[in-house]
Amino acid sequence: MLNEKIPYKIYLEEDELPKKWYNVRADMKKKPAPLLNPATLKPVTADELGHVFCDELVKQELDNDTAYFEIPQTILDYYKTLYEIKSSLKLPVPECEIEKLSVCEVPHLIIINTY
Repeated sequence: MLNEKIPYKIYLEEDELPKKWYNVRADMKKKPAPLLNPATLKPVTADELGHVFCDELVKQELDNDTAYFEIPQTILDYYKTLYEIKSSLKLPVPECEIEKLSVCEVPHLIIINTY
């Protein structure tokens, strides 16, 4: 077992992909300090975050109690489409992270970080 090579990547089949995002704060005994408004140095409100993020993301960012959030089907479809496009171009599929902004279901605003 010591000589067994451990893969640094794990590839999942489509039916193995997660269907929910996990909110680690829900299980933390000591909750993190609230997000602060940089202008007032007071805890940020949903209304203030609403100027930057969609309502669904605001709810997630301010929620300390809900352990799981359903990933919208449009986002799951986007993951699949991204993979299909990269595969059809015969390019390596990059490691990517789709920012939580995608939960707003505005595909033209989705930010993809590749590394």
